[in-house]
Amino acid sequence: MPDPVLAVTLDTLRRLALLAALLAPVLMPATVRASSIIVPDASPTIQAALNARPDTVLVRAIVYAESPTIFAPVVLKGIPGTLHRPVVTALNIVPTSGDGGTIRIDELDPTGPLTIRNNGVRVSIVYFLSRLFGGINDVSPSATTTGITFRNCLVVGDASLKVDGDLVFDRCILEDHLTVGDGKCRLVMTHTQFQGKGKGAAVSTRGGADILSASVTDGVVRGYEFGFALSAVNSVEFVNNQVSVCTGRGIQAVGNLVRVERNQVDSCGTFGIAATAADSLLVLGNTVSACEGFGMLAEIGQRGRIAQNVVWGNGLDGIWLNAAHVTGLLAVVSNTSASNGGSGFLSRCHVGGRYDFTGNIGAGNQAFGVQWGVPEVTLVRCNDWFGNSRGPVQGLAPSAADLALDPQFCEQSAGDFQLSASSPLLDMPPCGLVGALGAGCEATTGVYPPAGTAFRLDRVGPIPASGPVRIEFELAREAAIELEIFDIQGRLVASPARGAWPAGRHVVEWSGMVAGARAAGGIYLVRYRYPGGEDRRRLVRTR
Repeated sequence: MPDPVLAVTLDTLRRLALLAALLAPVLMPATVRASSIIVPDASPTIQAALNARPDTVLVRAIVYAESPTIFAPVVLKGIPGTLHRPVVTALNIVPTSGDGGTIRIDELDPTGPLTIRNNGVRVSIVYFLSRLFGGINDVSPSATTTGITFRNCLVVGDASLKVDGDLVFDRCILEDHLTVGDGKCRLVMTHTQFQGKGKGAAVSTRGGADILSASVTDGVVRGYEFGFALSAVNSVEFVNNQVSVCTGRGIQAVGNLVRVERNQVDSCGTFGIAATAADSLLVLGNTVSACEGFGMLAEIGQRGRIAQNVVWGNGLDGIWLNAAHVTGLLAVVSNTSASNGGSGFLSRCHVGGRYDFTGNIGAGNQAFGVQWGVPEVTLVRCNDWFGNSRGPVQGLAPSAADLALDPQFCEQSAGDFQLSASSPLLDMPPCGLVGALGAGCEATTGVYPPAGTAFRLDRVGPIPASGPVRIEFELAREAAIELEIFDIQGRLVASPARGAWPAGRHVVEWSGMVAGARAAGGIYLVRYRYPGGEDRRRLVRTR
């Protein structure tokens, strides 16, 4: 979750910035080097302190009418005070010396842009616990900065960065667009949120060119044209991200090795997830729903595994499989694709290796359960094709080893594709479990599975919700637990249950109110913490 100090409103600091006048930086070299200088106690301006070339410049929390320039490795650190942090008009990083050193800025807020102009000095930059209200503009002729890190930061305005090494965003909030480059950049993003205005991409590479690698985990994106659009020479991975309300593609990943795992994408445009791998592709455990176009596009290079994904309620085909010539193993196993406007699965794969298509569910789609655009497949068995408007299979003869049974989803209209306890697909000889999810709701007799056998979240709904939300959870034994609800910005909005609860199954209700008013529409996270772990569930609210 973002640091609590980020709660200070943007308008407050913008009004303070209007009081500041511009002061041109003075870049006169100094011959005396002090270990640390405090501003304004020992130096009237931040720039004068930096010019003395100390190891550390400590800055008291007032408004400074200047735009200081950092030209050598230093620690520039705010001293928290009435304003929480010191405020400057803008900030420039123009290294002229210090190969192998680090420029670190802690708890200092520029109301104008952070500008980086590195012309060949091999330094790294670390920015921590700050708010940058004028965006980030890297105008370096080439990528010579060896690493750039932002932790617990808020960035308002577009950000463009060049780095020859690791580019790290950890627990940050970005309110516009991030463009990254160049070819040697290794992007690492964790627990970072993007809040868009309906245009552009939350994260993209400069000019569409490849970076070296990208890893994005536990992120939240809402309200862009494209969510993530990243292309890399080596590996690209997206793990446990939430992307919603993007008019184009939610997640676009292109690389040699591509991993897309446990992401949730909903209400996007042309594709929810589009993943392309030159060599190996892993698409595992994702949920894609309510996109105008295709739910998922998987373009496989030499080998791939597409497994345990739930793709439902999209305008066109649920899962589109495409491959020019697979030479290794392509396994499409244990996916659920339901209630889509086209077919559940569309396969256009030319295979030189082995292609196994087993244990999937295609149910309630407007076209076919599976449509074989290219009739090349090695093994087809244990797939369930039920209730598809135009039939189970098109393009190949149906497999005698496939099924046509009602899956008995818990609540298909609400997006709950777990299976009831009486579903024949829970353990269908000789297939075992068919589909992406196991049991998760009461049996048709109305009797729940044995309570108190695990710590877990059960049903949360309705989804989407406009009024109260019912939350069911279990305790394996008496224990202290926390059941909390967070908004898309990571702010706690409700705590329906906490403290010691007895073993068994429990039901609580969130009224849907925040601070006496109806909660805004959007994505919320329900988090259930118990001894030794936690369980999470996404919740979508409408107004």
